[in-house]
Amino acid sequence: MDQLLLPMIEDDGGAEEVLSELWTIRGPPLYRGYPGSAAALKQEARDVLANSTFRKKCRQIGVGATTHRLRIVRQSGLPPMRVLPAAWLKARNGACRIPRSHEGLTVDAEQAVCIASISKCRPVIVMVSHHHFGPHSDKPDDEDNSNAKALFEFTKWLEWRIRIKGVTGVPKSKHPLIFLWIDWPCIDQGPDIPETEESMPQLMEARAPYIESLSVYTACCHLTACIEGVDTDDHDSDPWCLVQRIAAYVYIPNGQMPFIVQTGFVHQQQIPAKGRRSLIDPLEHLDNASAHDAPYIQHLTQALMRSATIVTRPETNSDNLCAECLRAHPTPLAWALCMTLCLGGICDVGVANVCQSCCSPCARFQSLQAGNAFPVLELRADTVMMQEPMGDDGDEDDLVVINLAGSRFGSRHHHTGEADA
Repeated sequence: MDQLLLPMIEDDGGAEEVLSELWTIRGPPLYRGYPGSAAALKQEARDVLANSTFRKKCRQIGVGATTHRLRIVRQSGLPPMRVLPAAWLKARNGACRIPRSHEGLTVDAEQAVCIASISKCRPVIVMVSHHHFGPHSDKPDDEDNSNAKALFEFTKWLEWRIRIKGVTGVPKSKHPLIFLWIDWPCIDQGPDIPETEESMPQLMEARAPYIESLSVYTACCHLTACIEGVDTDDHDSDPWCLVQRIAAYVYIPNGQMPFIVQTGFVHQQQIPAKGRRSLIDPLEHLDNASAHDAPYIQHLTQALMRSATIVTRPETNSDNLCAECLRAHPTPLAWALCMTLCLGGICDVGVANVCQSCCSPCARFQSLQAGNAFPVLELRADTVMMQEPMGDDGDEDDLVVINLAGSRFGSRHHHTGEADA
């Protein structure tokens, strides 16, 4: 590609300057390989997720916490995380599309976060889950590029939303800059050749280290969004989408109330509609995966289902959860803890994330099981009404949070929940 891509907006807060600088360091994912065996690389990914410092920084969106996580990934020997600036989904000719990794439109995530923050922008990394098309599931989009168009409109909506109010896990910010983690451009897909039985071993050799690092990359993201068609069956029967759903549920601040973006969605300052989804066991749809993908889906699912303990946030109508918590538990220790967090600048991640990680009296534990239902925020193609932002009692405040404690979970359960329209 020999032309600059349009920035998403004209932004006097530094977005154009950041995008121009990132353009100079763009490139394809390059990885020299792990110095050990495939089993050793898999263990390294588990070790990163078990790292006490990494876990402590999980679910925090501050620049310092984010770069700390990304640095741990880089130093571990795993493939460094790459991201796609959301503005680069759209070219000067107006076409939206999801680029492939070999086109080199991604940047190192750690560098992107640092460059954005130096220019006074708020970097926000969004993990994107979407269904693949084609007989071999080797195309990230349909012929109309419906996924890319909906995703680009969502990033414009998200930028607007963060500017006026913020969203779960990301506070209000004047100059948000959206980056995307999408498998097609951010994972080394191998050489640009047709996916055949003969070529798949070569392609999977390039992809394997990145696939093994999927949960690690997820834990470095701030938000998650799922691109769905009008019919959700494709997404709900795609085992890779289901693995990503569980990973986001465990590691991302809004993973228990993710954004569901319907193809055809157009940004018109809409308020999301309330819906519901369920955690569906990817292994129930393993038959829909290729023989090359199935082993990865199986072990990633098993690792996720035993990697965390869910902590449900107490129900409240107040946006100031810290104040409610202190009224409920007015102990000197609680006051000292909150003062330490506030004075230490940790609260920039939002009161919900601070309380969930530190305030044990508020925790209610439950096991992570397939079939668990959770709320979602839907941005539908047919929603055109423009409304004011939600107040303090809005749906986005009903959050479930995760304590990465390494507890084991129960056995798989058959999916029984259905998504509400």
